[in-house]
Amino acid sequence: MYVPENNTAYQVLEKFKATKVHHAFIVDEYGTLQGIITLNDILEAIVGDIPEQHEDNYEIVRRDDGSY
Repeated sequence: MYVPENNTAYQVLEKFKATKVHHAFIVDEYGTLQGIITLNDILEAIVGDIPEQHEDNYEIVRRDDGSY
């Protein structure tokens, strides 16, 4: 999906909702690619950082026996 760079975040969000697509190419008035936007980009701008469900933040700990 392509969206004009002058679309608002709300307009892009509505397009994502209508098409069930979660990413789009942003183009200027000449059709030149300016960037990519995702549904996650918009949602994070509204509500803040959204951690990935599969993200595991394990801490590396050195044990008393010297192993990790």
